[in-house]
Amino acid sequence: MKDAKGSVLYVGKAKNIRQRLKQYFSLHDERIQVPFLLAHLEEIETILTQSEQEALVLEATLIRRFRPKYNLLLKDDKSKLCLHIGSEAFPRFSFVRELEKIDRGYTFGPYQRSEITRQLFDLVARLFQLRQCSHQTFLQRKRPCLLYQLQKCTAPCVGLVTEERYAEQVASAVAFLSGDLKEVREDLLKRMHEASKALAFERAGLLWKHVQSLDNVLSGRSEQIRDRTIDVVGIWQQSSIFSLAILHYNASTLVYAESWFFLLYEPSLYQEYQQQILVQYYLSLSSQEACPQEILLPKGEWDLDLLSSVLKTRFGRTVLFKQPQRGVKRTYVQLACDNARAACVQMEEREPSTLLSCLADQLQLRRVPKTIDCFDSSHLSGQDPVAVCVRFEDGRKDSSLYRTFHIQSTKQDDYAMAREVVERRYRENNFPDMIMIDGGYAHCSAVAEVLRHLGADSDLIALAKEEARHDYGLTQEKIFVYGKKAPIKLSRRSVVLQFLQQIRDEAHRFAISFQRKQRKRRAFRSQLDRIPGIGPKKKKKLLTAFAGVTAIAQASVSEVCERTGLSRVDAERVIEALQNRD
Repeated sequence: MKDAKGSVLYVGKAKNIRQRLKQYFSLHDERIQVPFLLAHLEEIETILTQSEQEALVLEATLIRRFRPKYNLLLKDDKSKLCLHIGSEAFPRFSFVRELEKIDRGYTFGPYQRSEITRQLFDLVARLFQLRQCSHQTFLQRKRPCLLYQLQKCTAPCVGLVTEERYAEQVASAVAFLSGDLKEVREDLLKRMHEASKALAFERAGLLWKHVQSLDNVLSGRSEQIRDRTIDVVGIWQQSSIFSLAILHYNASTLVYAESWFFLLYEPSLYQEYQQQILVQYYLSLSSQEACPQEILLPKGEWDLDLLSSVLKTRFGRTVLFKQPQRGVKRTYVQLACDNARAACVQMEEREPSTLLSCLADQLQLRRVPKTIDCFDSSHLSGQDPVAVCVRFEDGRKDSSLYRTFHIQSTKQDDYAMAREVVERRYRENNFPDMIMIDGGYAHCSAVAEVLRHLGADSDLIALAKEEARHDYGLTQEKIFVYGKKAPIKLSRRSVVLQFLQQIRDEAHRFAISFQRKQRKRRAFRSQLDRIPGIGPKKKKKLLTAFAGVTAIAQASVSEVCERTGLSRVDAERVIEALQNRD
């Protein structure tokens, strides 16, 4: 699909082109990008292929080539970071890009996330102390650099290590990055004993810590994947959020892990999405070495023959796909699925904008709710009625915009209180994108009248607890959107529902806390506070001069005037009020 300038807007594939185009031009396609795509669409170009496999490969290739604006899945084709050990006399340890042409030495990667690469780089530098300086700097140095002091380099630039010993460091680093941790462990033990014999006990202790770290890694290794490179794929899907995680194993060592999450604008196409994402990911790898020998998949409708055929065409060798049902490999798959689930759970912290888009999509709101206000009220048997409003900005609470209200209306039912606080909160027309009420559809209707009078255009929803349930935890709650009488019920494990519950619970907590403060203030209020004309200063003078209200009531008027400096009228009023108290 192209615009008027001939720029590619979208790339897709279809067995039945008529049905697929009908889907785009119908009014039932709820994907968020479709209206914008159709607004710019001027030309549709088709390419015929001989098989579904060829179409799948072509689609992924065109997406990487043109990076269409409205293809939302895995368009990123930037070159990834790799680790490189040179081949000179004292090899340099450095970062390189996977697209750089390096003729000699050892290259490890690519690693899909730069932070993973940098963490691994730092670990190797601490363990094996290879030089990191450029060739020119290496030749010009006259004394060791700071990395030598930090024990991240053995300073070959000034001859503090022999070429033979440095070659052993390089060999250990290569073995470590290749996944042969047992060989590295033996070398570390050998160096530890040498340091101990030389009475370098601090150095020996550091090497022993490295050995213990490797033992922790080796304790979890499986003999079933000892000599293979394996990727383990994990899937997690809830509501319209789909998460995928890939664990990369080299000789049974977990080298690194990756995870992504996506919004499923068409949940019915979930199976197609997951296969498409997986194909695009592996076709984006730049070399055969980056592709594993075996890929473990979770349960689901995977076209294993198609996946294997696509990768064989791309890399020239067979990649084995399996769906293990039991044993150690099944445990690895479960671990990958747990990683995918964790990516979903942590989505709010990492990508609040995605969560808000999902909220707007599932509740069919008119806009993405970047600002959300939630109201709640509280009282104790009709006494000290209060209400609060909490504000969430971009998915996070903003306590500076919290508001508290003392209910002034004499008609203290939930609907009247809701109308009162909403009217008082928005007198200055500072409306949020979405207003949330703790209650049912009747609460929505009551508040809607006030908002209509104020001229507000905010989305209005209410969250009702599960019947007979007023505790925390996984509850089936009803979400009422004003204008739609049928409630929306989301999965108990939906992150959207959990987000709304978090907002509601924060408002409830704040309301209870404020109401308790008012109740406590009333309970400890002095009887002097009820006497007209006696303010905080006069009250302080009275309580300083006398031991309590009983002592004040037993004193004479002249005594009160003398000891406190109050006028005779005030003293008479105080004594009379205290003597006539119940």
